[in-house]
Amino acid sequence: MRLVLQLMTGTKQNARGLYADMLKAVSRCLLKTPELINRRTLVADVDFINLGSLRRKAKGMRCGIPASDVLLILISVKFFQPVQGDLLEMIGDAA
Repeated sequence: MRLVLQLMTGTKQNARGLYADMLKAVSRCLLKTPELINRRTLVADVDFINLGSLRRKAKGMRCGIPASDVLLILISVKFFQPVQGDLLEMIGDAA
C-alpha cells in the first residue's frame, strides 16, 4: 500500500485522485504484474499518466462493470509493451 500511495502522489494532479476505485486498480495492477515493481521507470511512468482523466473516462464508459475493473484494464494497457510478434500483428491490422 505504501508503494501505491507513493506512486499515486508523485504529482499534484495525481494526488487529487486518491479514490478507492483508483487505489484498488493500481494495487491490483501491481499485484498482477509484479515485474512492474522492479521497473526503473515506474515512478516516471505513473507520473506521466493523468489518473484523474483516466478515472473520468472509466466512469464515463458506463459498461456495467465496476470502475475499478475498468481502471485496472486502462492502467494495464498503459504499461503494456508489445513484443515483436505483437508489433507485426499491429502492422498487419493497420494495413
